[in-house]
This record gives sequence, C-alpha cells and structure tokens, in this order.
Amino acid sequence: MEDGKGSKLLAGRINDTIQRALQMPELAAHANALAQALAQVGAATKAAWSTGSPTDALANAVPYLQAFGHMVLAWIWLDVALTAQVGAEPRPAPVASPRCAISSTMSCPRSAPGWRWSAAATRRVPRCPRRRSDAASRGHVDAARR
Repeated sequence: MEDGKGSKLLAGRINDTIQRALQMPELAAHANALAQALAQVGAATKAAWSTGSPTDALANAVPYLQAFGHMVLAWIWLDVALTAQVGAEPRPAPVASPRCAISSTMSCPRSAPGWRWSAAATRRVPRCPRRRSDAASRGHVDAARR
C-alpha cells in the first residue's frame, strides 16, 4: 500500500531509537539486536511480496507476524530503557498501548535472531494454500464429510 510508506515510516522511527540507544554503552547491544531484527523483518517483507501475489505473500503470515510483533515490542522496550536512562519524556509509539505482558515476550526464544520464522517467511513456503485443514489432518472431521 502506497509503496510501503507505512513500513518505511515505522522503520525510520525504529532506526531513530536505535541511533539514540547506540550512544549509550549499556544499551548498545540491545540496539544492535534490534537493528538486526529490523533488517531480517525487512528482508522477509521484500521476499514475501516479491511475486506481487497476496496469496504468496500471506502463505506464512503467522510466523511473519510473530516476528514483526516481537520486533515492535523490542523497539518499545528499547525506547522505554532510553527514557529511563535519560529521564526524558517518552516519545509516543505508533501502537495503542504496551499494557500486555511484554516481559515474557522479550525472553521468548522466538524473538532471537535466526529463529526459524525467518526461513519460513522469507522463502514463501506455499504450505497454507495446499494444506488440509488442521482438523482434517488430525482426523477430527466428522464422518458425514468424509
């Protein structure tokens, strides 16, 4: 939509936070990890839409959105850490509210760089369109439908 204008705006905001965090030695490692996650999500986004087909792009939407969400939460936490270090007012984030249990998300191994989401989302594995429903694959389809 609009040639990725929203994604570019979000990436710019995240990069601003990364640049500010790199100036603080205690936050530099977190800033570098976020920069790596941003690059991976950007690459996955380009790969997913490379064919221009929404069906191809959405074939691996779940792992992609998990990674995207973890990246955004990492950005929010980095911005919170910057605010705590500097003592300044936080900048408004482009999300409704970080009231959820974010602390458990940050320790989740799925947010680690190189987790398997990137392979699935980047390769656009066409699993979903050709796959039987989860219920059918587990044998939970009623007898009338067989």
